[in-house]
Amino acid sequence: MPDNDLSPLNLLLSIDLLPEELHISDLATGFLDDIEFKNHVVTNESDSGHEATHNLTLVFTKPVGFAFPGSDIKLLLNPAQNGSQQTTEIDIQVYYKWNIIQFITDFKITNVPVNIDSLLTTITDIYNIDIENTLQKLIGLYEQAADTINIPIQAIVDEINRFYAFTDSADEISFGAETPSFEMLESKLDELGKSLSDVITDFDIADVISDPTSAVEVLGAVIKKGIYKLVETLNGQYFIAGADKIDYHPNLDFSGIETKLNDIGKSAFDMIKDLVVDVSSSFETIKETLFSFLKIGTTGLPTSFKELFIPDVDASTTDVNLALEFPRSILIPMDDQDEFLPEPATSKLTFEVGDL
Repeated sequence: MPDNDLSPLNLLLSIDLLPEELHISDLATGFLDDIEFKNHVVTNESDSGHEATHNLTLVFTKPVGFAFPGSDIKLLLNPAQNGSQQTTEIDIQVYYKWNIIQFITDFKITNVPVNIDSLLTTITDIYNIDIENTLQKLIGLYEQAADTINIPIQAIVDEINRFYAFTDSADEISFGAETPSFEMLESKLDELGKSLSDVITDFDIADVISDPTSAVEVLGAVIKKGIYKLVETLNGQYFIAGADKIDYHPNLDFSGIETKLNDIGKSAFDMIKDLVVDVSSSFETIKETLFSFLKIGTTGLPTSFKELFIPDVDASTTDVNLALEFPRSILIPMDDQDEFLPEPATSKLTFEVGDL
C-alpha cells in the first residue's frame, strides 16, 4: 500500500555513500532538505536486492518554476497545494540494477576496484575465497605440473620413516654421509620387511603406478607432489625456517597453516597475489588467470566483468504538467460555488505535457 505521509528524501538517498572526491556532499545535503516523498512502492525487487523498481511522488517544499521578467506571472512545474503551502509534486519511477550486490550485499560505491589489490580483494569476497580454499586450489595447481616437481630422496626417506614410525627408533632408515639412491632405499626397506608391493598398498598409490617393480616410480610416488610443492612454496615465501616452518604431511593441517598465516598477517588475497597472478599483467590476463585458478565459470556474471560495478539506473516521470500562475492583481481564483478564494490562493492555467 502506498504511504501518503511525507518523509525526507534523504531517508532513501544516503549522501554518505557517495565518494568524497565528488565534493557534492554539502550541495546535495542542502538540496535534499527541500525535497520530501510519499506514495513509495517498491516492485520487481530481486531476492538479493540488486535490482528493483521504485515508484514514488517527489514533493518539493517550494514551487519549482520561474517568473517571466517584468511581470508577476510564473511558469510552474506540477504545482500542488499542501494546506496553505504551495508545493511541486512529481510522480517518478526509478529502476536500478547493480550486479555486484548479488555477490557482496554491503558493497559501496567507494569499494569499486581502482587497482590490482582492490580487484583481487573484491574477487575473493565475491567467491568467498578463504585461506583453506586457496591452499586446496594451490595444491591442485601444483599437481597439474607434477612432472616438473622434483622430490629430494631424503624427503622420501623422511616420509617413509614417519609413516612406518621408524623415526627415532632402531629401524630408522639413515644413510649417514652416503648419497642415497632409490635402489639403496629399496634395499633398506627389504631389510625391514617392506617390499615395493607393501609400499604401494600401504601408501595407497596403485592408481598412480604403471610399473610396480620400479623402485624409482614406486618410492617416488610416496610423497604427494602437489602438497610437497605447496609446503615448499609457503616455506620459501613466508616462513623459511624455524618454529613456524611447515612440515610435509599427506593430510596437511589446513587450519594449522591458516593460523600461521594469520599470525604473520597473510590472507587468501595475499597468497593469490604472491603465488598465482602476475600483477604486472593486464586486467584481462589477471582475470583469466584468477578464474582458471579458482575453477569458476562466468555463469550469472555479466559478459564484461566491469559491468559488475557499473550501476544501471533509469528514471521516468508521469503526468507532467506546466501551469501559468497569475497574480491576484490579474485573476482571483473562485471555488465551485463561485466564491472568491482567500490568499494565498492563485489562478493557474494548466497544460498537460505528458510523460518524460
